[in-house]
Amino acid sequence: MGLRLAARPFVVGIFAAGLISSCGGGEFSSAGSGGSRASGGAAGAASSGGFGGATGGSGAAGGSGATGGDAGSGGSTAGNGGSGGTGPVCPEPTGGEVWVDGDALPGGNGHPSCPAASIQAGLDALQNQMAGVVHVKTGPTYAGGFTIPDGVKVTGQSIGTLVQGGADCGEVDCVVVVSKAGHLENFDVVAQDQQHGVQLRPGGNAKLSHVKVRGGAVGILVQGSAELAVLQATDTETGMQVDVAAGESPALVRFSHGYYTFGGATKFGILVRGEATIDMSALQSEDIVDFTGADVGMLFEARGGPPKPAGPVSVIRSAGFVENRVGLVVHKNVPVRVRESRFVRSQQPSVQLRAPNYTDLGLEQEPGGNLFLRENAALTGVALIMLCDQPQSNTPRIAAEGNDFPGCPLSPVVPVTYSGQVSSCPLSSSAADVVAYFSTGSAPATAAVNAGCR
Repeated sequence: MGLRLAARPFVVGIFAAGLISSCGGGEFSSAGSGGSRASGGAAGAASSGGFGGATGGSGAAGGSGATGGDAGSGGSTAGNGGSGGTGPVCPEPTGGEVWVDGDALPGGNGHPSCPAASIQAGLDALQNQMAGVVHVKTGPTYAGGFTIPDGVKVTGQSIGTLVQGGADCGEVDCVVVVSKAGHLENFDVVAQDQQHGVQLRPGGNAKLSHVKVRGGAVGILVQGSAELAVLQATDTETGMQVDVAAGESPALVRFSHGYYTFGGATKFGILVRGEATIDMSALQSEDIVDFTGADVGMLFEARGGPPKPAGPVSVIRSAGFVENRVGLVVHKNVPVRVRESRFVRSQQPSVQLRAPNYTDLGLEQEPGGNLFLRENAALTGVALIMLCDQPQSNTPRIAAEGNDFPGCPLSPVVPVTYSGQVSSCPLSSSAADVVAYFSTGSAPATAAVNAGCR
């Protein structure tokens, strides 16, 4: 079984004798329009068409006259008249949209013809509007340390718009902070040292689309509900940390169709703390959530209180846990469902579960479709699935039906052994694929693991 890990240009001028003035910049892709004959000016100067647009040609020379002329044929700069008046310098942005160009001169107000020179200046130009869009030209490197307000979208002209450098966002520095219902799209975020790359604040439904984070202590910190689309977090300590503080509303973090990678993290690919539900149910067979090389692929920390067999269930789908020390760790009271994922070449047990545990790796009516493969098919000293600290007084069955265990015996039931274990999961075990350890040291009447191979 194979593995799957892939405006119009605005006429702007100062009609003073012998002088031409323009704001500079333009929209991302509009070319300059042809110029009409100026009523009293010299030929209109050529004008830049915009971010990615062509440069217009020079306008025809106008006849003599006292007033400033229309724009030259390709320019947004009017012809210089002999004694013309002064036109508007930078029109005010309208429609809740502003433009940013890191190569523009300072002082632009965000109008397409006068773009702001920084993302922070573009956000300021929205003047605290309840919603808006900041369009950012791709190419220049932008300074981070900004906060996207509630309801505002900051979008790069194309994927890979670069931002780096942070500012205080609480206990650490962050490169970008996204408030509730804010949206960051098409950015490469570079974090340094102990910085956080992107922080998603609680209280709403923040969005990240086509964002890549490199470096830092935490690539993406999620503190509330969020919608994610095509993310990468590499060269981090923890790729993504979902951290819902006590007293905050439960969070739902959705993964939409696409490719995600949290590989190479020195601690965790994804760490989940508090009342948070991870939902990868929308992922399809061609999608992948790649944890290759992370020390621990995913870890769900324990939740307090009595056993909670019911409630929101985190869904892990199309995940690749490859060459991790441990692929998936689920502590007590966290319902998790795992489907169509790969656990390959883990150094320690691929899946470690702590009781009371309600992990569902596959049901008879809904087979798991997961692959469990040791680094060496002959290696029998490391279990593939391990259930630890399981008291006989609370023994939910760990479902693991319909999964692939290469070398699975002819019997429909994967060998299960029961041993006494009071503290943590051991690093090695018997030859069984699935091992359950109990605090009393004896097996319960009902098997804690119901696993079948196919």
